[in-house]
Amino acid sequence: MHRTTAALDDEALQPARGRMALPFAAHGPEAVAEGTSVHPWDELVDPASGLLDAVAADWAQRAAFDDERRPWVLTVFGLSHQLTHGTVAHLALGRRVLDLTSLRVRLRHTGAGRLRAAGLVLDDPAPAWTGDLDDLVPRWWDEVARTAGPLVSRAAAHGVREGVGWGEPVGLATVACHTLGEAGVTGTRDLARRLAAVSGHPSLTTTEDDPSGVAPGWLARRTTCCQWWQSAHEAHYCRECPLHLSPRAALTPLPTDH
Repeated sequence: MHRTTAALDDEALQPARGRMALPFAAHGPEAVAEGTSVHPWDELVDPASGLLDAVAADWAQRAAFDDERRPWVLTVFGLSHQLTHGTVAHLALGRRVLDLTSLRVRLRHTGAGRLRAAGLVLDDPAPAWTGDLDDLVPRWWDEVARTAGPLVSRAAAHGVREGVGWGEPVGLATVACHTLGEAGVTGTRDLARRLAAVSGHPSLTTTEDDPSGVAPGWLARRTTCCQWWQSAHEAHYCRECPLHLSPRAALTPLPTDH
């Protein structure tokens, strides 16, 4: 394994385009749009900044939740979705792990002091590691765990159990692999299992056989819940929801800017 730099969007990532939340380039036109601002990840998770509280407040408003815990579960879910999908795409397709030390987050101002996470931002090209998958998989988890750890800790202070908090990045990494499998990428089930194993939390996700025979032949299933099914406005089950027994049913997806 050795250090390199990686373009945030090159031909290797073609199967992920339009399917997965890839990081924005720091100096690209998408990084800062009208009504948005970009902040370092460390600032986002710092309690003194109030930024993460504003993201949780946005989820509470969107879902009409009046308790403290459920909006924080969705906060971890939404940010973990963006974190895992972007990094898993680079790992699976480009055989590289993005260095997240300088990670930033784009926040959309939704009114009344609320903020909505609207994409991750990195330098382009981004510092990265490349090498054999056996070396890259542990490196990937090191980056994800270091980044998601403060997020999970903040949520724990609002009543979210640690297992639920870690279930979001671990389970959503499996979902990211499944999405690539649907795009025709091979080896995604094996990668999903390796990512779950290296996390130390393999019970938080499953890769069960898909009896329908639809590609890629297996189903991603988180074993923790994001709480969106309880939303008063748009209640439904995510396709990989552990509470839903028919993941191939036609269901409305979670909002794309989550």
